[in-house]
Amino acid sequence: MGEVGVDSHSHLPQWESHSHSPLQKWVGPTEWDSQSLPILITALNISHLSLTGSIPSQFGHLSSLQILDLSYNRLSGAIPSSIFSIYSLKYLDLSDNQLSGPFPSFIYNMSSVIGVDLTNVICNSFPYLESLHLIGNVFLGEIRSTLSKCIHLKRLSLSFNHFSGGTPKEMGNLTKLKELYLSYNKLQELSQATEGFSETNLMGTGSFGPVYKARLVDGMEVAVKSFDTECEVLKSIRYRNLVKIISGCSSNNFKALVLEYMPNGSLEERLYSNEIILDIFQRLNIMINVASALEYLHFGHLIPVIHCDLKSSNVLLDDNMVAHLSDFGIAKLLNGEDQSMMRTQTLAIIGYMSPEYRIEGRVSTKADAYAYGIMLMETFSGKKPTSENFGGEMTLYCWEQRVSSIFKVALECTIELPEKRINTREI
Repeated sequence: MGEVGVDSHSHLPQWESHSHSPLQKWVGPTEWDSQSLPILITALNISHLSLTGSIPSQFGHLSSLQILDLSYNRLSGAIPSSIFSIYSLKYLDLSDNQLSGPFPSFIYNMSSVIGVDLTNVICNSFPYLESLHLIGNVFLGEIRSTLSKCIHLKRLSLSFNHFSGGTPKEMGNLTKLKELYLSYNKLQELSQATEGFSETNLMGTGSFGPVYKARLVDGMEVAVKSFDTECEVLKSIRYRNLVKIISGCSSNNFKALVLEYMPNGSLEERLYSNEIILDIFQRLNIMINVASALEYLHFGHLIPVIHCDLKSSNVLLDDNMVAHLSDFGIAKLLNGEDQSMMRTQTLAIIGYMSPEYRIEGRVSTKADAYAYGIMLMETFSGKKPTSENFGGEMTLYCWEQRVSSIFKVALECTIELPEKRINTREI
């Protein structure tokens, strides 16, 4: 049998719709009618209907079901364990409901599942999947160590719940895990891992707060920083040349992000280090990486993201010297058609700020382009735009223009064909 959607002859147990749909006047029977749906259906889609009530346990009788979509309703209560006895189920979508209860231990029975979307509700992947999401619920208690059984997990999202305690040490067995989201819970491990956010673990300071080095219980080294705007921006974007959020935590008094640790430090550190000198190809590749990140921020979204604080210290380098753009503490999202906006305060570094940003407080993708150009000059000249040598009318840009004119003459002097070379009167 094929997919079954909702029509005017369906029966939904104990559910009532409050939307303007064919279900608007329907009230299902108080007891599950096993004949109301064909036992051999393979797909059932009753999403976007504002259904209320709990999920009936009798769904477990649909033994041939492969796809079940209950998303975008107002279903509440716990997920019945009978659903997880449907061994044929391969896709389950319970996203955007109001389900609650303890973390279900029976999800590990579903070894055949190949795709699940439970955003804002309860889970996105089972033992052989790569993603598990329990976002946006009211699940409580400690995070279960049995999660470590999902050895293929690459993404685990437990944010916006009421989990407490620390993360189980068994989580270290998830060797394929690349992304872990724990923000907006009541976890304690970040404070412990940074030794109470001790100054001995302080790595530096971002636009809006300090950055700490931490070692989690599984031995993973991470960077922890306070956030506000940054969380709002980074939770919606992910790209190979942007710093990756591993996790986070939040309370009324403190918010923090756990970022991927970059062992090779920042571009700024490398440019001005007396010990390690970047060759021209490394510098070029780094700036290509940064340009790629900016292109994604400006054009990879329906709403462009303006970084607002582009500078060499915000370009971090991983094990392979690949650049990752970081520190979105003052980033802005551009809404509407106007591709620029006014700010009441300017917090970026003066040497990198475009004239319209510095004078008028106006930010745009063009302001990021200006800062990128300054950083490009800095990277290949080794001159800091914030140096005390630059001030008044003498900026890094003006200095580069003068140097550029010198190189232009040098290039004209060294053209291979002698008849095309500049003569000494023209120098």
